[in-house]
Amino acid sequence: MKTTKNVFFLTVVAIVLAITNPNKKDYTEYLAKNLGDQLCQQNESKTAELFCEGVTPVVAKPILNHYSQRNNVIFFSIYTTKVLGVQYRSLGIAGNFINL
Repeated sequence: MKTTKNVFFLTVVAIVLAITNPNKKDYTEYLAKNLGDQLCQQNESKTAELFCEGVTPVVAKPILNHYSQRNNVIFFSIYTTKVLGVQYRSLGIAGNFINL
């Protein structure tokens, strides 16, 4: 009986994780909102300066989406983005992102 409860619990957790696994659109919104300033502060090249001065989140989203890759493992995803020589890796799980 205890084994059945454990299997049921793990099944429910797996289903919830699969349903709440954030997609690439969620990731690019997260990146545009939270990491844009960090990207601009870390990179001092002329390209970065032009990018950071003239790019709003509306414009940044398609750019970040283009340079982002998603490794979907059903229950979570690992995202990698390389922009202006800076690489970001994040774990997307249960509707949240954790920087790696």
